[in-house]
Amino acid sequence: MKIRFLGTGAADWNGRDERGEYRRLTSTLIDGRLLIDCTSTVKDLIPNGSAIEHILITHSHGDHFDPEMIASLAPAVLYAHESWAGEIDIPGIEVVPAAIGEWMNAGGYEIMASRPIIRQSGRMSRR
Repeated sequence: MKIRFLGTGAADWNGRDERGEYRRLTSTLIDGRLLIDCTSTVKDLIPNGSAIEHILITHSHGDHFDPEMIASLAPAVLYAHESWAGEIDIPGIEVVPAAIGEWMNAGGYEIMASRPIIRQSGRMSRR
């Protein structure tokens, strides 16, 4: 398995910091076929020969989800949380709703989104 981090920053990291570091928006490419999060800053970092067939979006914020970039990469399948997957309309791309706590197969990879951990009164708890 080859994992390539195309960006490791957050919305406030879309540019150079005081040290000149440029982390780009968060996105990860697995084996050149599965892209986790698709932002406006990924295209020039995707290696030649990659055939992105599946894109998994972790959440709907613009620093993780860019419909125009997704359309330009033209994957066969896009996975998004069931609460907003039905709102995604990108021609030619199948949108698969993902449920928290349930396993799904995304391009041959078994993936499950865990329930979020929430900090309450100094302790960590699962929602």
